[in-house]
Amino acid sequence: MIQTMDVHEDQDLDGLPNVPSSRYRNSDVHDANIEDGNPANWIGKDFDDQDDGIERKWAECNYCLHLLAADPNRNGTTSINKHFNGCKLNPDNIPKEVDDKQQKLSFTKAPNGEGHVYTWKHDDTMIQLALLGLFTIGELPFKFIENKAFIEFVNALNGRVKLPSRHKISRDVVSFYLMERQKLYKHLSNPKTTIHLTIDTWTSSCQKINYMVVTAHFITEDFVMHKRVVHFREVDTHKAEDMARELLI
Repeated sequence: MIQTMDVHEDQDLDGLPNVPSSRYRNSDVHDANIEDGNPANWIGKDFDDQDDGIERKWAECNYCLHLLAADPNRNGTTSINKHFNGCKLNPDNIPKEVDDKQQKLSFTKAPNGEGHVYTWKHDDTMIQLALLGLFTIGELPFKFIENKAFIEFVNALNGRVKLPSRHKISRDVVSFYLMERQKLYKHLSNPKTTIHLTIDTWTSSCQKINYMVVTAHFITEDFVMHKRVVHFREVDTHKAEDMARELLI
């Protein structure tokens, strides 16, 4: 939106008078200009136009208050059109999709007090994987995805995130499990990886059934200790011979 004012050529621009202006409102001409690509349509859309016979005409952008020469006979409309398309405060020029790919700096603080700076950008795939990790590691019920408070929280963090339904996330968790299992097996099958196995057994008090779980313990290259359940099944007894046989199957 532009306000215009007319001044003499010898007048100091820093002291431009606040001349009232009337908006260009000829809708028929405005629509025709838009269809024909005529730069004058920007005058009708975001520039106020006034002609009272004074020698020079100036236009003031209502978004950034920038002054432009606006006499159509002497200056044309090129500068006005260029400013309209480039004004950073014009809502039509605020980037949308481009902003998703732009990297931003983020800062995290470790428990020991050390900080770490890294780049971040909006990534729907990474967001969905983090969401699956939240539900699996946090052991949240699938219906929590439709909780009103959780939806409001996610929208406050990032309004572009699209949350799946509870039925969709239940299917995604299965795919997430298979993907993580494949990654684990690939790591454990590396000849350089040393693995220690532990066995635990218990009896379900309600089912009266014996179970055995096998846990793999290993250290990664960054010297972090990990443990993962690699086997879980029903057994007949808790005897060492039976468990050894089940382990080798």
